[in-house]
Amino acid sequence: MHGVRGVAEAPRYRRRRLALAALASAVGAFCSPASPVRPAQPPPVFTDGRFQEWTDTAPLLADPLDMPPESAVDLGEVRVRDDARWLHLDIGVGRPVNAQSMRGTLSILFDADGDASTGWTLHDLPGVDAIIELSRMDAPRVGGYGAGTGIRLVSPQGIGELRSGSEAGLLTAPTHSASRLEVRLKRGPVGGTGPVLFRGSRLDLKLVYRDASGLTDETASARYPLAERLVHELEAPTAAAVRKPEGALRAVQWNVAGPRFRDNPNAYRRILAALEPDLILLDEVFGSATQSDIQGFFAAPPLEALGEWRFVLGRSGGRQKGIVACLGRIRPEEYLTDIHYPEDSLDGLFDPLQPKRSTEMARRERESGISAAGAWAGLPGGEALVAVFDLQSSGFDGSIEDQLRRLQAEILRERINRALAGSGSAALILGGDFNLVGSDRPLRLLQEGLDADGSDLSAADAYRLGDRSHYTWRTRTPTSFTPGRLDFILFSDSIYEEVGSFTFDAALLSRPERDRLGIADDDPLISGHLPVVVDLSRSK
Repeated sequence: MHGVRGVAEAPRYRRRRLALAALASAVGAFCSPASPVRPAQPPPVFTDGRFQEWTDTAPLLADPLDMPPESAVDLGEVRVRDDARWLHLDIGVGRPVNAQSMRGTLSILFDADGDASTGWTLHDLPGVDAIIELSRMDAPRVGGYGAGTGIRLVSPQGIGELRSGSEAGLLTAPTHSASRLEVRLKRGPVGGTGPVLFRGSRLDLKLVYRDASGLTDETASARYPLAERLVHELEAPTAAAVRKPEGALRAVQWNVAGPRFRDNPNAYRRILAALEPDLILLDEVFGSATQSDIQGFFAAPPLEALGEWRFVLGRSGGRQKGIVACLGRIRPEEYLTDIHYPEDSLDGLFDPLQPKRSTEMARRERESGISAAGAWAGLPGGEALVAVFDLQSSGFDGSIEDQLRRLQAEILRERINRALAGSGSAALILGGDFNLVGSDRPLRLLQEGLDADGSDLSAADAYRLGDRSHYTWRTRTPTSFTPGRLDFILFSDSIYEEVGSFTFDAALLSRPERDRLGIADDDPLISGHLPVVVDLSRSK
């Protein structure tokens, strides 16, 4: 089945279902009808905003959908699961919102140690030890929208100051707006040395939503028995897991964070060389980059050891540019290498609450154009149209930034169609930083109907290697924003089959494993974004 991954069944679920079927067959062969058979364990939770693994989990809480239309959130069913390292929540919020920027704050109150004699009684829940805040309002955005996430610890001295959610390992999904949210929290010490959350045999929790006008929605409180024993060991991935499958076409997309790419190119070379790509898509390359600069980047070790690199450097984008590079022949696609906005297209980009900012953003975009690069690349199995781009960052669903992302995606889609016109059944590979912190419309615009057979492009199912999450961006220091899935590779699944994919975070490798790959200790944090890797086999 072709289509948007997450609507069509993802490969990991198909593989898991087949594995479970084989296991059930084997059990049936060796057990008599009277033999007791243990129920199958539920599938592990992947924090990806897809929710398939929650299907057989009964709600712990079920709040009625009873909030007025002006409320951004109407709390519904809440499910909870745990494993040896994480506490997971599946939260129905009734209406599409961004977990990190909604009108108001969604607070999750925990009696994290299951002991009502510790902590404080808040919203009729005794023993509250910790409060997670989604869309924190200590520095609200225009229009009453919160920004980021945080955690407050509750002690005998009172409710503590907001701290970065990263101190509790907080992760939310999806990054774009949705009416159902996944939340993951670390079972362990806050900030490394603080109180240990979720270490006992149970916890109590309650959810409270409140906006700036005072509208409030509260669930009942509920008790959850922790099923798994807390452990602290982490099984790190190995260098062998990075190895490219024989015969596969490997594409790597990476947001290289501008000045860092200029100032420390060796770190990028080492990581890219370790991944052994055939095709490289780079975005946020520093805007002053010249053909000579990029030629020098690919001609130096260890990257040059992979072969002779040819590339196309985008011309539009102002302070940031895109690059498409491959080990085969390459020719520029002009429709995708110098993209400026059609006349008057930016006139509708306007926020009545921020007129001055709207004018300034439109002026800047007219001058710089869209950061992109496009090329026809000679790849194993045949030529493909390849493009990389970087969409507008920041904002929330409906914000001026989100309006601009949609406009950029519409223009890119039109340019892609023009480039493909008359090319027959051409393969298409797209990659870049989609910055999906508003709606998911930009992603859908660049998927729907763009495959050679008229179906949707597929998104590489690139889970972070060594972790059950999809995020491609994180910060080097604590921040109010949690990691998120911002970067994607899309491809024609009528022509290519995905034989493997992952998001590469070298920080999860042990030092010996990094040494095997030739990666230095300081390399993993060279960019806030992580390389996205997909291995493709040409089926047609």
